[in-house]
Amino acid sequence: MRVRVSMFGPLRKYGAEVTCELEDGATVRDLRSALAEELSDEPLLARCVFATAEAIVKESSVVSSGVSYVVLPPVCGG
Repeated sequence: MRVRVSMFGPLRKYGAEVTCELEDGATVRDLRSALAEELSDEPLLARCVFATAEAIVKESSVVSSGVSYVVLPPVCGG
């Protein structure tokens, strides 16, 4: 299945959106691995969380076809 992933913060340098190909039944962990390949093993990706429009998703969550995902990098404020 084809999965669209929106990029934010410093990851935006790779584009506003990246598309990954995954097998049916793939998890968010699999999505992270596929995205790491697309982004040449970007080190920041290991510290990011994935989310849908509704919630942050766990690494063990199954990726759903037709759902857009976002990568949320760590942030700090003051």
